[in-house]
Amino acid sequence: MNNFRKYLPALILFGIAAFALLVAAGFLARSATPGIVPVPSSAVSVTEVPFSTPEPDPSSPEAPPIPELSSEPIPENTSFSVESLLALEPSPLYSTIWPVKDLPVYTDTDRTLESGTVPAGGMYCVLGEDRDAALFRIRLQADVYGYIDSSYCLINLPEYIAELCSYDITNSYSSLFAVHEYAIPGLTRNVVTGYENIRLADGSFLVPFLYPCTEKLIAAAKQALEAGYRIRIYDAYRPRTATRAIYSTAMQIMPCALPTETYSGVAVSLPPVPEAEPGEIQRTWLIYQDLIELWGWDLGSFLAPGASRHNMGVALDMTFEDAVTGTAVTAQTNIHDLSAYSTIRSNNDASALIYRIMEANGLKNIVSEWWHFQDNAAMNTLKPPYCECELSAQGWIADGNGERYRNADGTLLADCVLVTPEGTFTIDGNGYRAG
Repeated sequence: MNNFRKYLPALILFGIAAFALLVAAGFLARSATPGIVPVPSSAVSVTEVPFSTPEPDPSSPEAPPIPELSSEPIPENTSFSVESLLALEPSPLYSTIWPVKDLPVYTDTDRTLESGTVPAGGMYCVLGEDRDAALFRIRLQADVYGYIDSSYCLINLPEYIAELCSYDITNSYSSLFAVHEYAIPGLTRNVVTGYENIRLADGSFLVPFLYPCTEKLIAAAKQALEAGYRIRIYDAYRPRTATRAIYSTAMQIMPCALPTETYSGVAVSLPPVPEAEPGEIQRTWLIYQDLIELWGWDLGSFLAPGASRHNMGVALDMTFEDAVTGTAVTAQTNIHDLSAYSTIRSNNDASALIYRIMEANGLKNIVSEWWHFQDNAAMNTLKPPYCECELSAQGWIADGNGERYRNADGTLLADCVLVTPEGTFTIDGNGYRAG
């Protein structure tokens, strides 16, 4: 036993080194996958905004301080008319897409000849569509083009359907996840892991949603407009890294006492302290778990511990806003409230209207979250994978004037020489690839 203790530190160090080698080997194996690979972010100069997501101490009953709220108010909707949105017939041309899994590249729309693969999470721009064949035409690399299956592509909603919906992806700058207005340390008002590149420099967002699901969303959005409302989307595709981070952070706070005040300063009604089980000491204070597990619910009712429909790109978290003023309707709770008060048994008139319109257009609610709707039919037919990929705007895009290179923060290169693994390109003063 003494000899074992003597060599224990060395054995631990050896184990750590071995694990590191295995991780590195796995990374290299993935990097060596043949096919067409998007330009890595390290290949160009990109300015990234650092952020910090403090983790709560699970052993402490007191929550650490919550950072100040940094979100801006949603402006009044003055740049569109309801009539123009109702007449909108969206086209995916020049929209940003990301495959949710590795996809074969076809040389033609008959899918008879493959020329390579594109990886899950790679950023591409739609240069054409064969809707009958369910194919997008994309640029693979310099002057090389091909077709990929559009059924397994996430499409960026702001580019595709524009102002038909409004977008506020709070997980990318100041998460609203909370428990009945009580902050979750390390999550509430923080940037959620996996959303670092979702908010762009101009304040707009990437909002990826599985392309086959958009038809139902468009129909629901137009019906909402006819009723005087516009859909406001708070979340769509969510990488599995984010799903796991949200769940683990919320799980750590479960046994902690509620703070003395809600993070918004708004007073809320609270249930009585539960009676202690036989043999346990009776508490005189509420804990987070009491609000989550009220009426027989549990944390898994609100958050997936490992994999979510959001990871497939088939789910939306959303509400309605007034189509003229942009003011959100008042549901029974705020969005992303992980408490029993958010379940549809507590629906008020606003959340009941959301339910009726979304369900009528094929997007199905889940009973624990009034704001969550998903395309079960597309999920069951296509069986998209639970995707791990953290998405970015970086890569080549196009419009009617040519090709442009976009940084991860959404800014465009101009008047420079771009050196990438696929070649060297001159970008003119207007931001277009020369030649």
